[in-house]
Amino acid sequence: MKKVSKKGCLGMFLFMFFFILVISLSIKEGCSGSNEEREYTKMQALIASQNFVEARLTSPSSAQFSYDYENKVQKINDTTFRVVGWVDSQNRFGAMVRSNYTCTIIFYSKTEKVSYNNLTIN
Repeated sequence: MKKVSKKGCLGMFLFMFFFILVISLSIKEGCSGSNEEREYTKMQALIASQNFVEARLTSPSSAQFSYDYENKVQKINDTTFRVVGWVDSQNRFGAMVRSNYTCTIIFYSKTEKVSYNNLTIN
C-alpha cells in the first residue's frame, strides 16, 4: 500500500479551494453585471405602453392600436421612453371610438419591472 504525504493532501486541498473560489466569483460577477447592462428598445416601450392603456379601457378586448410606424416613441435615456399613439376601442355603449394616448415608460433593470408616468388618454 502506498502512503500519501501530508504535504500532498494539503497542496491538493488548497488547489481545489482556490479553484472553486475563482469559479464562484466569476459566476457571481457575470450574473450581477447582466442586469446593469440591459438595453431596452422602443418596441418594448411601445408594448408596455399598450398594456398600460389597455388596462384602463372599458373594453380592453376590443382594443386596436395604431400601427408601429404611426406611433412616436422617443428614447429619453437608457431606461425611459415617451410614447404617443392612438387606440380604437368600444366605449360603454358598444360604439368604437378613437382615443389618443401619451405616457412615459420607465424600465427598472435591477428588478426587471416596468412602470408608467403621466398616462393620458383623450
